[in-house]
Amino acid sequence: MNELESIVRKFGQNVAELKKSLTISSLLLAFTLGLLVGSIICRLWG
Repeated sequence: MNELESIVRKFGQNVAELKKSLTISSLLLAFTLGLLVGSIICRLWG
């Protein structure tokens, strides 16, 4: 029972860390896409 509990806890921690890293990477991706789109728009309007 104790072993199973520790495995579940480790899994929960891994999921939480994965969510954090996914959030950070998606924010970076959105930022990069925003810069790309912004530069394209500047070229079109410039």
